[in-house]
This record gives sequence, C-alpha cells and structure tokens, in this order.
Amino acid sequence: MANQNILDLVQQRAESLVAENLRSSSIAISRLRELIAEANRLGHSHSAIHARLQAGGLRTSWNNYRVSLVRARKTATGIADRGAGTAAPPKPVSTAEVINPVGQNAFVAAAPPLSPTRVLDALAGAKQVASRDYAQVARDLHRKTRK
Repeated sequence: MANQNILDLVQQRAESLVAENLRSSSIAISRLRELIAEANRLGHSHSAIHARLQAGGLRTSWNNYRVSLVRARKTATGIADRGAGTAAPPKPVSTAEVINPVGQNAFVAAAPPLSPTRVLDALAGAKQVASRDYAQVARDLHRKTRK
C-alpha cells in the first residue's frame, strides 16, 4: 500500500508545483527528483511516474521528462561533489603571483586591473571577429591559389 502512496505523493507534489506557475516543467522535475528516484527505487517505472506527473497537471513530453531528470541528477551530483571537495573557498590569486609565481623575475610588474569599459570593448571586438564569415575568406583564398 505504501508503494502506491508514493505515486499519489508524486501527483500531489506535481499539482502543487503546477499551481506555483513555474517557468518550465524541468524546474518542477528537478524539484521532484528525489521523490521520483524513490518511486523508481520502489519498483515503479518511469512511464508510470511520468503518467502521474501529467495527471498532476505537469505538461511535459516523455523526452523532456527524461532529459530534465538526467540534468537534475547531474546538477545534484555536481553540487554534492563541489560541496564535499572543498572545505574553504580558494585563496584569490593576484596577477603578480600569476606573472611571477616564485619571484624569479623581479622586473616584471603586475598588470593593472582592467576597467569595465576595456573589458566590454574587448568583448565587442571578439564578437565582431567571431561574426566574420570565414567560409567566404577560405573560398577567396582557394580561388587565388588556383590561378
């Protein structure tokens, strides 16, 4: 009986998440990830769980359900790995340490910090370079070498 109650709980939680008007169904699935895993561990198929989610009002296709569940698992695993691996935040590294890590070259000065305007200008330049059609350049180069 408890085995069937978990599917009822999945449906009820889906109904409450649908009532919150979340941005996407993948957010709801990520919030239900642990409950879905428990239902699957108890022997319920993912198709039955997906059917209960739809009965709860969550409109998502089978493929979106599977992809969202995999992404939610990966995200949870990544957060757990990051949380377990570091006890304290890493010490910030200055540009002087990067340029001169062991103090061998005393004449190398630390680079001045970049202003936000210079960074934005560099990003705009990179965007312009990236938008160039290199296929046309390659065709022109090929034509010149054939002549």
